Amino acid sequence: NIKKSLKDNEIAIEIINIPTNKAGKNDRDYFALLIKNNSVVPEVIQLFSESELSNILNQKGDTKERINSIYLQNKEILSNLIWKNIENKTSPNDKIFLSVSGLLHTISFPALLNEKKIDITYLGSTKELIEIKKETYKNSNIALFGNINYGENKNIEKLNSQNRKGKNNPKYNLLPYSKNEVNGIKSIFESVANEKVSVFTQNFASEENFRKLNGGKFDIIHIATHGFYHAFGDVLSESNNNENVLLKSGLVFSNANKNTTNSKNNGILNSFEISQMDLSNVDLIVLSACETGLGTIKGGEGVFGLQRAFKLAGVKSAIVSLWQVSDKPTSELMVCFYKFYLNGFSKKESLRKAQDEIKKKYKSPFYWAGFMLIE
Repeated sequence: NIKKSLKDNEIAIEIINIPTNKAGKNDRDYFALLIKNNSVVPEVIQLFSESELSNILNQKGDTKERINSIYLQNKEILSNLIWKNIENKTSPNDKIFLSVSGLLHTISFPALLNEKKIDITYLGSTKELIEIKKETYKNSNIALFGNINYGENKNIEKLNSQNRKGKNNPKYNLLPYSKNEVNGIKSIFESVANEKVSVFTQNFASEENFRKLNGGKFDIIHIATHGFYHAFGDVLSESNNNENVLLKSGLVFSNANKNTTNSKNNGILNSFEISQMDLSNVDLIVLSACETGLGTIKGGEGVFGLQRAFKLAGVKSAIVSLWQVSDKPTSELMVCFYKFYLNGFSKKESLRKAQDEIKKKYKSPFYWAGFMLIE
């Protein structure tokens, strides 16, 4: 069915990994399965071992320092390791549909590949190619959550160092630039005829009001807030298999600092709760928050976190983040994304163009490369 969904210049690539033992040491080898519309069987391309990738990713420093080390100083090494063997089997004119596995879920492919101008669509699984080929409509109705009042926090950090990261037992700080983000997006939608906008800010940006979107008619939901992912150890660990891993990640809404006992409106919405909702009318969810693309990685089943939760709820595509993101550059990136999107570009091309635009102002990949569109 995947093969039948492909046109002549389109390629589906599913990256898998399998356990290996080399010189008495356990490792995992990664392979790309390449499918064209005339393939008899998938072509198998050997890529790299997980230990090779880990050596590049294990950089010291804070998030920004690590991102710069990985995607600036070591960019060519990383790109060659992950992509060179695939590039040798494809041409610049190919349209690629890519699904990854294992440690590759933590990699920013925009940081590696945007300059190559490859036409690439990121999928949770190549089987989703069959469904996204059927999508033809453009969005119109958007629900915007941002400029949220989390309740009193006496330990407010400096505004210019603010990011959208949640913590264990936190006190959540105001995200001042999320107000600019919401207002900017609202203005863009209102400038286009027939675009409907519903805005939820301050105390109205509540978990309760988000739950009311269940079964609703919004095409886009945009949430500018704190996100969290508590790995409780190695992100690749498959221990505690009986534990519900969707409880480890989530989003923060209004009055989360009040520690209310009302679990239905305590301001903390975890991925398991989201997965129980009906958001099947939503074409795009934009999670303008930290680490919303992360989660527990379970073998070949992919990432169990916010992106999986929204998929289970019926959302067709999501823009998620791979690391802690800064408030101001993120707000500018998001406004820029919608400018391109409502000007007729696809979601994928709008994000790429927005990242290219923001990159002119903020050179470090830390500020713009953390966001990815997952179809």
